[in-house]
Amino acid sequence: MKLELIKERVDALFVELNSLLTSLDYSDDDLEKHTNRIINRLELEIDHIGTCKRSTENEHCYMSEIYGEAITPLANRNENVTSRIEECIERVNEWQSKLIRR
Repeated sequence: MKLELIKERVDALFVELNSLLTSLDYSDDDLEKHTNRIINRLELEIDHIGTCKRSTENEHCYMSEIYGEAITPLANRNENVTSRIEECIERVNEWQSKLIRR
């Protein structure tokens, strides 16, 4: 996968996470459901990258790393869901900065 496509996927994840926090329609239970859905999707992506023979070096070096870092705070049940999403947004934002420089 080209680096531009990776940047687009990271940007899409960033937008998705921000939309969760800005929507007034979501309760904490709704946020938990969306967070679990995101975790599951990212884990499937990581598994696919690891097992697909067509995965590129960029996918192994960037996508797996980025998605793994995004999952970590989302899966931390010791924090409330809003804090977990905020932490995830910070991590994704850091990766966006790193990718822009490349």
